[in-house]
Amino acid sequence: MTNSFEAESNEIPLNIANLMRAFEANGYEILIVGGAIRDSILKRPLKDYDLATNAKPDEIKKVVDGLKGYRYVLGPKAEKSLVNLTSLVNVPNEDEAIEITTYRKELGYAGGRTKGIFEPADTFEEDAKRRDLTINAMGMTVEGKIIDPEGGREDIKNGVIRAVGNPTQRFVEDPLRMIRAIRFSVKYGMPIEQNTYDAIVENADLVTELSGRRLRDEIGKVIYEPNGYQVLMETGILPILMPEFRGMNDYHHKLDYHPEDTLYNHYIEAFKTFTELPNRSELGAWSLLFHDIAKPQTAEWNEEGYHTFYGHDKQGGLLVLENYNNQNGPFEFSKKELQSIAWTTDNHLGKFWDMKKPTKVAKMRNDDNYPLLVEVVTGDTMGIRRGGDEALAARLIEIDEITNKINEQKAKTGNRPKDFARKVIQELNVKNQEISIALNQIEELVSTGQVSSYDEALRVLKSKRQSKNAESKHLLTGLDGKTSMGAEGKGLWGNKNLLEANNSPYYLKTVTFEEGYAFKKNKSRGFEGGHPDGGLNSSEIFIREGIFTSREDAMADLDKTMEVIDNLTVSHPDKFYVWVSYDKKQSQRMTEGNQKYVWTNHTINGYRFDDAIGTWYVEYKQLNKL
Repeated sequence: MTNSFEAESNEIPLNIANLMRAFEANGYEILIVGGAIRDSILKRPLKDYDLATNAKPDEIKKVVDGLKGYRYVLGPKAEKSLVNLTSLVNVPNEDEAIEITTYRKELGYAGGRTKGIFEPADTFEEDAKRRDLTINAMGMTVEGKIIDPEGGREDIKNGVIRAVGNPTQRFVEDPLRMIRAIRFSVKYGMPIEQNTYDAIVENADLVTELSGRRLRDEIGKVIYEPNGYQVLMETGILPILMPEFRGMNDYHHKLDYHPEDTLYNHYIEAFKTFTELPNRSELGAWSLLFHDIAKPQTAEWNEEGYHTFYGHDKQGGLLVLENYNNQNGPFEFSKKELQSIAWTTDNHLGKFWDMKKPTKVAKMRNDDNYPLLVEVVTGDTMGIRRGGDEALAARLIEIDEITNKINEQKAKTGNRPKDFARKVIQELNVKNQEISIALNQIEELVSTGQVSSYDEALRVLKSKRQSKNAESKHLLTGLDGKTSMGAEGKGLWGNKNLLEANNSPYYLKTVTFEEGYAFKKNKSRGFEGGHPDGGLNSSEIFIREGIFTSREDAMADLDKTMEVIDNLTVSHPDKFYVWVSYDKKQSQRMTEGNQKYVWTNHTINGYRFDDAIGTWYVEYKQLNKL
């Protein structure tokens, strides 16, 4: 039975009303349908006016052609819409064409649920039976009378989301309706009716039949809203689409850093914070969804009762690009969107919080994706981690101040001169990776104001390289001893006696390989040293060990170490490798997964350095973990 009501507030724009009256004058029924009626009852701003009529497409065209200022749209886009019995009409004072859809019966879907198969229906009541939810199955006449054959108005009054008719049938016809039900539920704060909810849970696996574009569009709208992520998880939809979200309660954080404990709880709290942001974006929601995507694959159980997730930010960025591109993933992202998500995933942790090098900080801040990164970090911090909102605000200010100084200096010196790279190659006699390293060093000198021009920076760098020699390296490092190391990487690894004698919780060991040497992976023995021209037995390796009684002392020493390394890279353009660790066994374990970079921020902040001559790794560990 059809229920009719007078709308409480429905000021139909004159251009829409004139169009509707023209159809009525020609003997056709025409209604405003869908979201406009729902939002009118909910007293929300009306955005789009979609119309439905018992007129067929050729009849619609005939009516529109008789109206001055209105135009029936033709062309490829219009032809595509007509497959769904939808006509596009240009209306005066409207930027976008409006849709007028012939009442229709739904016969099924094809092409990854992207193409509906329809035939014309005679009445709106027939049309309403094929719609997804009762709140979307209402129509309104030009006089403001609401036609409600499925009880949508009553469901709005009772604050409930209900499928039209049999929910299982509706969802089998088009599984996207399940996600739409969740979207309206979280958007309007209305729970899903129990039978409808149960049907979503029972049929959640049908979402794998949907096209990537439809999934990307609809799920993005859900996770943008409060509780959207949680409902997608509770109904099983996200775990079906994304394997990384299965068993999230099995991963536990260290409570000192994550009082919310499990990875699942972390996501709940992160999205709770994110959805309170007034200027949040849908792409920001997607970026937050992926920010810890690699934690399951990097999880290592700790004997103290929690997991570590070393390298999950870097690995997460790679995972996004490899597993969630349009060929391998369930969602269809544009190339730019995918790169943005991968960039924020890679930068949300150590690079955002700990990076100090001015040019790198400025590069991050000047990136177009930086606002997205701030959205992600804000959600990830949850107002309590890493010092909470106050620490986050301070870091944002610090990043801005560093970047402003770099930008000001760059404005003074201008861009790098044309053919400057060629000049660098010739004067420094560098090749391959050494070229980009030298250019980066020059850029650092220019951007930080240490020199006034690129040519001056080149002269300074060239002078430093010429003036340094092998003996200066010994002075710079402060090393007063040498030791040999076998090809399998033996030597002073795991010197626990030194630790125990000092009763210190922090231990730093640096191994510096002589220039020209390189590491290669060996799954059975972890890292293995080697030289292009022969073995490692006869070469000299410098060992530096440090014992620190406080975090501050350890960090201060690390800063000194990095100054040394920076100087070495300037004076000795050949490769150096520095490995800072606590025992060889851990070195092997961290490399068995074929990880290109290995680092950790366990106990105190750790650093990863891969931007200069060679590669450096830095790790800290408590004594009782050795």
